[in-house]
Amino acid sequence: GTGCYGLYKHLVGHKHPFWQKVGRSLVADHARAEELMAEVCPSQHFDAGDPPVFLAHGERDEFGPPERYRDIEARLRGHGTVVERVGYPNSGHTFIQRDWEDLFPRVIAFIKRHSAPVESAGAELR
Repeated sequence: GTGCYGLYKHLVGHKHPFWQKVGRSLVADHARAEELMAEVCPSQHFDAGDPPVFLAHGERDEFGPPERYRDIEARLRGHGTVVERVGYPNSGHTFIQRDWEDLFPRVIAFIKRHSAPVESAGAELR
């Protein structure tokens, strides 16, 4: 499955009891899990007013395959949202060290590109 319900299904069916418990904790009524997850899933609520989004993911992440991030990127772009997506082929759910080292400068540059200058923000408050 895709989206939040897909994540729920993955977790409740996981081989490790810890992740099964995490999945079960997401909803109170498991018979209505698909409906309930759709109601709260952020990816179901994209619109034209969304701010720029930076997506970074490990392509070996068992909880979020690369296709999910490409889908989110396409859906956001479909609403006119500025998106920067970076996939790291050697990382999973946790980034390996060299990917962290690449990621942080990208995040800082993204924030700088999409933030109002400090002088402008302060002038609006006066």
